[in-house]
Amino acid sequence: MSAHGYMIDAWDFSSGSPKQLCDFGTFTPNCWYHCQRTDEKLPAWLASIGVSHELIQAIVAEDTRPRFQKVGEESFFMILRGVNLNPGAEPDDMLTLGLLYHQGSLITLRRRQFRAILSLRESLEKGEGPESVADLFVCILELLNARISDVLHLTETFIDDVEDQIDSLNRSQQQELTQMHRRLLKLNRFLRPQTAALDALAQANLPLLTHASQRLLNQKDTAQAISETITSYLDYIWVLREHMQQALSEAMNRNSYWLSMVAGVFLPLGFLTGLFGINIAGMPGTDDPTAFALFCAGLGLLGAIEYLLFRRLKFL
Repeated sequence: MSAHGYMIDAWDFSSGSPKQLCDFGTFTPNCWYHCQRTDEKLPAWLASIGVSHELIQAIVAEDTRPRFQKVGEESFFMILRGVNLNPGAEPDDMLTLGLLYHQGSLITLRRRQFRAILSLRESLEKGEGPESVADLFVCILELLNARISDVLHLTETFIDDVEDQIDSLNRSQQQELTQMHRRLLKLNRFLRPQTAALDALAQANLPLLTHASQRLLNQKDTAQAISETITSYLDYIWVLREHMQQALSEAMNRNSYWLSMVAGVFLPLGFLTGLFGINIAGMPGTDDPTAFALFCAGLGLLGAIEYLLFRRLKFL
């Protein structure tokens, strides 16, 4: 972090070979300024370089739904979302990245660290990476989409594993499938409007992106494909959960059926044993030593008749 607090990093692309800036006092064209959006000094700096009050309010606002806003003939402001790959974070806890193209320079604004931006800065420090502001902008789009695609690849692997074990999933795996469904819903919530924002960007015909129009269209198509992939995963997970629910219902119905059959068999037997088990005078066979054996034989015969009756009625 620079001494200015709000300025995380800055690079000059005016010479064709990017150079890191150490002096942030002068705002010049063909530069990249990477800023901390939550720093209290940021609004004053944005105002000092000619950014309107209304746009500054939009930049620092908490409403970070992906969108595109054209400002004048050449400038624009975008809000994009990326997966959270920071240690200990969940990818679906998406990060917000603001991009403001103003007076020939690109200003990016973040609240939390972006792994994609960090890797881009490391590439520039090694003398690699983009060589112009336009190339930088498209590279950011490519990195954001690439990391979302990586997360979706892991999701596809998980879904394939679940499908292979669909009839033997334990409770923990079922809970993981439910959590995956929730994560995809959260991703879909932001990536749908992000696709619309990239579509609006492509149709704006900005001078900055004249020579990078094909790469921009590729990233717009990639974002559309990502959104469609998430939708297909959501549909497929719904099918898997329906299958598990149906299998659970069938198992419960089957168990209930067998319990009903057992109860049907033992209900008359239980009635008779209860009736002959009362301890009052006058019960037949109390003085006959063969009475118990005859009673047990009668119960066995009655059970056999019930079994044959259930088989004939196709209950068994």
